[in-house]
Amino acid sequence: MYQQQPAPRSSSKALKGCGCALAVAAVAGLAALALWWFVFRDRGPQLPPPSGGDLRVVVLDVEQGDSILIISPSGKAALVDAGNPGYGARVLDALRRHNVSQIDLLIATHAHADHIGAADEVIRGTAVRRVLDSKVPNPTRNYEDFLRAIEEKGVEYVGAVPGQKYEDLGDGVVFTVLAPIPPFF
Repeated sequence: MYQQQPAPRSSSKALKGCGCALAVAAVAGLAALALWWFVFRDRGPQLPPPSGGDLRVVVLDVEQGDSILIISPSGKAALVDAGNPGYGARVLDALRRHNVSQIDLLIATHAHADHIGAADEVIRGTAVRRVLDSKVPNPTRNYEDFLRAIEEKGVEYVGAVPGQKYEDLGDGVVFTVLAPIPPFF
């Protein structure tokens, strides 16, 4: 006699329980990833705790030149470049407006006129503790005036070497020298 075979199960009935299992597995995987991300992953070097004050960075208007004033929470100051020749008065005025009576670190990035052209005026017009310079030779009048002002005022003059660190501003502010890297040209 002929027996009738049972009808095959439909595929939707066979997979009915799998949807919940997949959702649970996905949620468990995301939870494990979040746990690793927030608790166990290596976060690299930790930053120092905040000093409580604000570091102020002021980009000075010296037309086509560059000049940036950095003031630490305790009031110590660094000046990165001083703009074109003839703009020293603008830089000195900005120092006064921001209550800066001494530049703890003057950074001369390179000896082009639009960066150090007014540096001699600034050095002669206010107290400067230390000058950090690339010391890449540049036989221009601007560079000679810059070096002469440093010598006249007896300012400490340091050549930049990659890896040097300066903490002249205190409050956890650290300047790290990245360049110049010889050969220069």
